Amino acid sequence: MGEIGKEQLPFARRSDKIGIVELADSPFEHAVAVVLDTSYFDSGHFHVEKVTQFAKGLAHRGVQLWIPQQVVLEWAVHTMGLLSDLRRAQTRLRNAGLLRWFGDDNLGRDAAEVAAGLQQRCERIPNVVVLPMNGAAAVAAVRDQILGTGPGRVEKGIRTGAVDSSWVRDALVHLDGDHRKIIFLTKNGADVRAAGRALGLEIRCWTGRLNSLFGNVFPITPIADGDQVTVLKTICTVLQLTLIGSSLGNSRNHAAPPVWFETDNIDPGDDIHPRIQEHIEQLVDPYVQIDPPIKIIDVRDIEVDNNGENTRTVRFAVRLLTDLRVDGRVIDDDGSLITLYDTDIMEDRLLRVPLAAELTDDGLTILTQTESASSQAAEQRFDDGYDAYVWLYTEEICRWEHITVHPLSEQTEGFSAPSSFQLRGPTGRTVIASLDEQFSLIQEWTLRFEGLNVSISGRFDPGGRMWLGPDVYLYRDDPVYHRRPYGLKSEGQSADLNTDEPYTALAVVWSFLLDTSAGLGR
Repeated sequence: MGEIGKEQLPFARRSDKIGIVELADSPFEHAVAVVLDTSYFDSGHFHVEKVTQFAKGLAHRGVQLWIPQQVVLEWAVHTMGLLSDLRRAQTRLRNAGLLRWFGDDNLGRDAAEVAAGLQQRCERIPNVVVLPMNGAAAVAAVRDQILGTGPGRVEKGIRTGAVDSSWVRDALVHLDGDHRKIIFLTKNGADVRAAGRALGLEIRCWTGRLNSLFGNVFPITPIADGDQVTVLKTICTVLQLTLIGSSLGNSRNHAAPPVWFETDNIDPGDDIHPRIQEHIEQLVDPYVQIDPPIKIIDVRDIEVDNNGENTRTVRFAVRLLTDLRVDGRVIDDDGSLITLYDTDIMEDRLLRVPLAAELTDDGLTILTQTESASSQAAEQRFDDGYDAYVWLYTEEICRWEHITVHPLSEQTEGFSAPSSFQLRGPTGRTVIASLDEQFSLIQEWTLRFEGLNVSISGRFDPGGRMWLGPDVYLYRDDPVYHRRPYGLKSEGQSADLNTDEPYTALAVVWSFLLDTSAGLGR
């Protein structure tokens, strides 16, 4: 598109309040993008987590997040101020002879290097597009600043406004001038609307809270790929059916694992109990396999490729909650190899198993494991209740695919998770999750999922300690092998729902939202 002038942009209805649109009554089309202004988050500073989670929320609604390059440059300038403070602190540490304790990173980068790094970081965030600067828009923006049109004005004898004019014009260029499909997210609505006024456009600005933006402008129901949702439900059905045949109910039998699981291809992980780790190192040719029962936590990372008219290849990862059994031969005291096997059990492990399958009209077939399954402890430990809750919300709940998270309470300053939110699955099922009214993230809290009779609690363990060997323990105040004192627990009405990890409850919530049978296995 050429120079951005009002004669080149689509006609828009004018009014006495040009640039101000009542969103509820707006005749404009459903937005395909939200353009982020520097001013919206953290007083103009870049916040990776907030931008990432906002982009993820928009992705669930089929909307992109656009970040103009000018915004990245302004973030870089603000970051330089923080780096300057850090350099002064570094100098004080160096003068005190303490810098080697904290590292000696090179903080001498200039603003251009910082801007390049920030842009690369933004480009790695899913669903984010960094808008390049357009030459014609820049020329028009300079004209606005000189002539005092649009956001151009004089402040303390200095003409300003070119930056705001240029990034607004750049966003319009990126969509060929169709302002009806863009919403500008800003705390500086006056200048953005002034840029629209100069172009004769009713630009939609949002200066309020993000929760209200999601509730009033975008639909809660996920706009998901229909194929992927169908595939997801097919995967769940097949996995659950094969799971029933291998691990019945809640009994801890030792039936064979599901046929789709390659039992000799498991990485036990690097967070194993020291006693078990020491024992495994003494085994000859140790191998790891699952020790039923098994619970499916969720399915994620779904990719569908069309191979032909009737066949599609599906790649995905299933997460399981199970125990692991490590078998191997041992060496006798005289150095001879004992043919008998020795066994160790690692309880409550979280497995991520990458799988591939063929999807045909007859269902899901030829399930194969594509690489090693990764393993880690299902028990999660934190320094305090705040870290535990933010991790649960951002790293687990917000990462479910085709499930929309809609905050129902406002986020307080410095706290990146709401105390109440609604979860909506791809078929329309909903669950409201809320912290207890008297919750304290400093002490203990409980997140309840209404109607499901399950909850996740954050609990403080004053006796946390780490095993170091026979009769040797280090308590949580010891700096070595520190076992963090705060844990997450699943809680429910039945005994099998009360566990020292959050995944038992998460599995119930996920299977309900996906409309599958909850609680199968384990």
